[in-house]
Amino acid sequence: MAFLANNLHLKVIYNAFQDRNLVGYPVKSTDVYIDGGRDDGYNWIDNYWSTQDLWVKVAPYANDADQQAGGLGDHVEPPVGSLAYL
Repeated sequence: MAFLANNLHLKVIYNAFQDRNLVGYPVKSTDVYIDGGRDDGYNWIDNYWSTQDLWVKVAPYANDADQQAGGLGDHVEPPVGSLAYL
């Protein structure tokens, strides 16, 4: 059996059980969800790299106002192995 990186399979299974309101699977307090353009939870997108919803920065925004005003134009290609911000 092959497993996806970073235990993604466990997250998908947990989410499926939680969506069905099964006992022992409460909503977690912190989560990251990337909208793939579909409204029904986890779906794989063949060309995930072409999303316009995320961009990469090599330094954090200076303040909340700059972050709220940020956009795709702020995207930079980070050096391999460097710290990056999404």
